[in-house]
Amino acid sequence: MREIHFSVVIPTRNGEPYIAATIESILSQTYPHFEIILLEHESTDRTVEIAQGYGDPRIRIASTDQPQTIESNWARILDLDLADYLTIVGHDDILYPEFLQEIARLITAEPDASLFQTQFHIIDSDGSIIRPCKPVPYRETGEAFMRARQHFQRDSFGTGYVMRSAHFKQVGGFRPFPRLIFADDFCFYALATLAGKVCSPRYLFGYRYHRKSEAYMSGLETLTEASQHLMTALEETPYAHDSANMALARDYLNKTFTRRYIRILIHLMQSGDTAKRQHYRAIRANFLRHFQPHNVSIYDMMARIVEILVTLPFSGLQRLVSCSLQRLIRLTRGIKN
Repeated sequence: MREIHFSVVIPTRNGEPYIAATIESILSQTYPHFEIILLEHESTDRTVEIAQGYGDPRIRIASTDQPQTIESNWARILDLDLADYLTIVGHDDILYPEFLQEIARLITAEPDASLFQTQFHIIDSDGSIIRPCKPVPYRETGEAFMRARQHFQRDSFGTGYVMRSAHFKQVGGFRPFPRLIFADDFCFYALATLAGKVCSPRYLFGYRYHRKSEAYMSGLETLTEASQHLMTALEETPYAHDSANMALARDYLNKTFTRRYIRILIHLMQSGDTAKRQHYRAIRANFLRHFQPHNVSIYDMMARIVEILVTLPFSGLQRLVSCSLQRLIRLTRGIKN
């Protein structure tokens, strides 16, 4: 196997709780030809100190004291001096020991492809497996990838993919969609459209899923803006040449939006916090007046039911109903978005 060199980029700010586990998972790779670039900004914890403590020449710290958003920090990847192949790893995710070895094997077997990945596990904050990812086929075009995502047939996050660095820069990296929501899907679509995507059948990556609630309606405002960015970006691509694709995209955004909205409502019910419910009522009116796009409807039947329940006086019965609804939604919908 020829020497294939990787840049493993870890974007981070205040990553202390998990950064050691992430770095150590990379340093433990059976494949030796890689560097780690810690794309750090404004950390006030021990993130930088932990990384420096390894004393490993393969670790490069790219810090900046300039204020950054998540969008601008990830955009800094475009300015880095990278190896031929790039992978981006969340500061709390982990690579299993043979991840880069398997990717190098895929690159050797499929030298013309633009995007590579393995199957992966979704893990919790303790590193225990929640579930395996939804199965990914060996080979996919960009259009097939995007359609699968919009049919909720793929788990896909911003990390765990490997791409040609030159191709990543060619497609413009992750576009600055608000909070990078949907930016990963669009980037991977663009990369796979260049020369296809291949995926190993082996499970060699761990994506850490934290069950943290969204910031109530502000999360919906961000999701709305990101939805508009995605539709605008898709309209500039061959994906939009098929009207069925764009109808699918709108349906996907509708469902994603509705599910996020319901999850926020259920969290409000479970909290039993009167002040939060009053806050919800105030910002809900503002949201519907200023942020709801014409092509997104948050009012499917489930949303209507939950919205009525959340306005009722809190009781133990309401908590029981909310828990039952949450379990029902997980069973019938089975997605994280």
